[in-house]
Amino acid sequence: QELRPDNPIPFGSEAFDGFATMEEVLALVRPIINP
Repeated sequence: QELRPDNPIPFGSEAFDGFATMEEVLALVRPIINP
């Protein structure tokens, strides 16, 4: 995975811990990519 511990995302250490909830990430990014 390309995620790094020093990523600028405040909740990175929590949201991306373990297998990370890609569904939540997609839910946040989807409306941005497809308005």
